[in-house]
Amino acid sequence: MWPVGLFLGVAFLIFGGIAWSQITSMRGHEIKSVFDLTFILFQGFWVLGWSVGVVILGALTVLFLFYEESARLRDGHLIHTPRLGPLRISVEYQLAKIRNLRLERAGGHAGQGVQIRFDYGGGSNSLGNVMPRPEAETLIALIREATSRAPSVEAEEIASPPVPRPSSSAMESRFSRTTWAGASTSVWI
Repeated sequence: MWPVGLFLGVAFLIFGGIAWSQITSMRGHEIKSVFDLTFILFQGFWVLGWSVGVVILGALTVLFLFYEESARLRDGHLIHTPRLGPLRISVEYQLAKIRNLRLERAGGHAGQGVQIRFDYGGGSNSLGNVMPRPEAETLIALIREATSRAPSVEAEEIASPPVPRPSSSAMESRFSRTTWAGASTSVWI
């Protein structure tokens, strides 16, 4: 997605430059009449509205350039970690509780674009963004292989809400942890 991020970054610089030039033109303007005051007020509100678009372009640029996701299998868990710069959120799913692992055609994407989805606890979850079908099939095969090696779980254990675990180590004190439907989420700051 970095080409989109670069395009948005260039658009951000252009739109930001326009806003900056309007702001600097307002600084040296002397108000001598009601017309001058009306023009300055109009220009000020125009810059305010234009700045909203500049901020949105800047946020999208940061998102497209610095957002990434990773997933790994470890100790009977699927760990999904979306990340935006230094902020990362880790979601752990017990492999034995994952049900209905499947590929779904991504809406709005032509061709072979699919997304990995599965049921966990009481809801449906997705793993990663839209990807080519062969790559997604390889990942599904890896997850299914790891799931077949994981110890089985009783049906009542799948539906029951988890009990939050208290923080026990010094490392866990660096992040916030919440748990829902058996998935453990960690927010690293």
